[in-house]
Amino acid sequence: MASLVKECLTRLDAGSTPALVVDDLAQAGAQAVILGCTEIGLLIKPGDTPVKLYDTTAIHAARAVDLALEGS
Repeated sequence: MASLVKECLTRLDAGSTPALVVDDLAQAGAQAVILGCTEIGLLIKPGDTPVKLYDTTAIHAARAVDLALEGS
């Protein structure tokens, strides 16, 4: 798994698009991909790939709103 992540990071550094990297992960058997960097969610959208995407920025923002509204 670590080698797959390293390969993906190397490809991104070389100029490959996030969508192509996610497609390769899907072909390697990934059922979902965590978009763990705030900017990646701006570069790839659910319609760009057949696998489930988890955008941590959106997840954290939604939870922050939920917590803020619980206190009102």
